[in-house]
Amino acid sequence: MKLPPCPHCKHPKTYCTITTYTQDMQTIVRHRKCEACNHSFWTTQPFEQPIDPTETKVIIPTFGKKIADYKSAKASKVILEPIE
Repeated sequence: MKLPPCPHCKHPKTYCTITTYTQDMQTIVRHRKCEACNHSFWTTQPFEQPIDPTETKVIIPTFGKKIADYKSAKASKVILEPIE
């Protein structure tokens, strides 16, 4: 997922300082700061849902001869494959 740019200076790199959740657990709320101008702002995104392992297979590609794990895999490289 691409991080939001700073709404103040439009710098593309921001970092999260606090992550919280709404009471109904439907939205994730993050407090962010801009790396360039230090502007502070809030963002939201839908709450993450677990993947049903009977419906979807998660494939983490290997890197060279070493088997990748969840710590070393990049989000863009993970494959979700429906199970038929």
